[in-house]
Amino acid sequence: LRLHYAETLKYWRERFMANRKRAVEIYDERFARMWEFYLAASEASFRWQDLVVFQFQLTKRNDTLPITRGYMTKAEDALRRTAAKSPLPVPLQKPARRRASTGRS
Repeated sequence: LRLHYAETLKYWRERFMANRKRAVEIYDERFARMWEFYLAASEASFRWQDLVVFQFQLTKRNDTLPITRGYMTKAEDALRRTAAKSPLPVPLQKPARRRASTGRS
């Protein structure tokens, strides 16, 4: 699920950036910068490094899921083809501007 999770992180980051101002109002600029960095770095790591996510599917009955996970590899292959077309691992964003310190740590 490595590439699938990279895409998930990409969409989380896009949604965060669209609501960044509100996040700063709720938390602070420092938190927003750290969260933005975490999401971007995590996406890049899952897309281009050796990070992986393991997924377990537990069911009460053994006939609930397909016998193979072909449905998962098809999605992974599609994401891999899409990622291969991208010249950059992470779209560049404007860096956050630094505000005067509020005295909070």
